[in-house]
Amino acid sequence: ALGGTQQLPEQERHTLPEEYLNDRLAVMLGGRAAEKTLLGSVSSGADEDIRQATQLARAMVARWGMSEDIGPVDLRESEEHPFLGREMAQPRRYSEHSAQAVDEAVQKLLMDAENRAKQLLLEHAAALQTLVADLERKETLERKDIEKCLGTPQSKSRSGGNAYRAANV
Repeated sequence: ALGGTQQLPEQERHTLPEEYLNDRLAVMLGGRAAEKTLLGSVSSGADEDIRQATQLARAMVARWGMSEDIGPVDLRESEEHPFLGREMAQPRRYSEHSAQAVDEAVQKLLMDAENRAKQLLLEHAAALQTLVADLERKETLERKDIEKCLGTPQSKSRSGGNAYRAANV
């Protein structure tokens, strides 16, 4: 993988609040936002992140009613087959107008998330430059090293190592 994003859960969650999901979207689009902000262009490296973010945003809008414009209505495109464990194509049960409204709401969520990620990168530019310099110098950083660079509180590592490797720095 060129630069995939992996997130380790801090706690087990069964119900996901909208604020948490919006944070996840911003994290998923953080690499792309960094490319745009720091390099002035984007690459194909965010392919999987964009796919996952789009899938999450679509679920937020079309399944969980997390769009003021759409409201609490089920507009998902397909159903997961309970025995086969995969999505099955089914005829759409809603209008073209509703489909367009879902697409627009999904796009708005994604654009807002990318803009939020860009804003966070700009707000923390000094810490980010320190992190980049450390990654260039050491290539591999432990979680505690990253937290030290970014000024985040030290937390106990659950797996002991949690090494992060520089990719395309």
